[in-house]
Amino acid sequence: MLKRLTSVLFYIIAINGFAQTNTIDSLISSLNAQRVDSNKYYTCIKIAKYYSDSAYDKSLIYFNKALDVAEKSSDRKKVAHIYHQIGSMYQRKGEFPTALKNFKNALEIHEYLNNKRGIGQLLNDIGLIYKTWGKYDKALENYINALKIFDEIGDSGNGAMASNNIGQIFYYRSEYEKSIEYFKKYLEVNQKNKAPRAVAGAANNIASAYLELQNYDDALKFYVQAMRVYDSLGIKIGVAIIKDNIGLLFIKKKQYSDALLYHTDAIRIFEGLGSQQRLSVALQNVGQVYSKLNQPDQAIVYLNRSLEIASKLNLKETQKDVYNVLSEVYAQKKLFEKAFNSYKQYVQIKDSLLNSETIQKIESIQAEYEAQKKEKELTEINQKINNQKHIIIIIIGIFMIFIFLLSLVIRENYHKRK
Repeated sequence: MLKRLTSVLFYIIAINGFAQTNTIDSLISSLNAQRVDSNKYYTCIKIAKYYSDSAYDKSLIYFNKALDVAEKSSDRKKVAHIYHQIGSMYQRKGEFPTALKNFKNALEIHEYLNNKRGIGQLLNDIGLIYKTWGKYDKALENYINALKIFDEIGDSGNGAMASNNIGQIFYYRSEYEKSIEYFKKYLEVNQKNKAPRAVAGAANNIASAYLELQNYDDALKFYVQAMRVYDSLGIKIGVAIIKDNIGLLFIKKKQYSDALLYHTDAIRIFEGLGSQQRLSVALQNVGQVYSKLNQPDQAIVYLNRSLEIASKLNLKETQKDVYNVLSEVYAQKKLFEKAFNSYKQYVQIKDSLLNSETIQKIESIQAEYEAQKKEKELTEINQKINNQKHIIIIIIGIFMIFIFLLSLVIRENYHKRK
């Protein structure tokens, strides 16, 4: 019976895979035959989105074709949309300067068009770039500016995304309880809006914060929730990220064989996707596992591979973590000079990421936002009170007019009777 079910399942998967391949092939074939630019534009976007979770370079080819069509039509809104999509693809590839350039191109157009939702979305994504570079004050500034816009236009979905990103800043500052508050707001909104991909992202972030608080049961519960969603949607990058994070959980629980299994599986997926940023993190995690297993030579190989990618992409957080583990590994091998130099590099990067000036600026930005939020709430309360006063005055006025008219009627009737 089990064999029969397995065969049926394999047949269904094969049929679905064939159908998807057949669909994309027909879209590519139809693209060459299309003469109307608007049709070409939307077909290119469909093909690009099909490849966006599995083949980044192919996706970029079709997004660029869509950009050519949009620029010829002089439709600024379409041009801005494609610049945004291209930026997102370069961000996934870990090519952050190119991603930022495309985001800023899109932002400039949305500002010209006064498209507030578009401006907010781009400020959010620009904040993500700065966060990756360890520039937390600039990241938070962009996130809060985005949140102000989304509050203004009543966009709860994108506002929740900005809240999630603010939560990440608190996470990096080791304020895990506060970060969970922001992450749960993001989760609740997306569960209400039935946005499964965003629900998975929120669950992953909540799990990571619980992991740091050593609440392993809750962490694993939210990781599994996230991985099920990503797997059901066929999002390979999401599945790989969760596997890498579950590997970290097993490191914390000292189950190193299980950790190695999850991390190496994640590396295989990241390499297949060409996601250099994520690959760098996963390599660092494997290096950490080998360090715990007292296999320093293996650890050094993986850590140096990770450091090479992180240095090339200017991934400060990953560089910091790699140097920290390297200092421990070199100490295991009794190479104390190398251990000291690695630790010194770790301290320098850590201090540069969270120096007193940056922390002060982050707190200043947060305080300013909270003050503006309270001021807005007070203004709304005062407005409601004023509105209520006006309503009461109107009601009293109507009542007095009614009494006056009633008295006239009574008086008239009195005179008639008399």
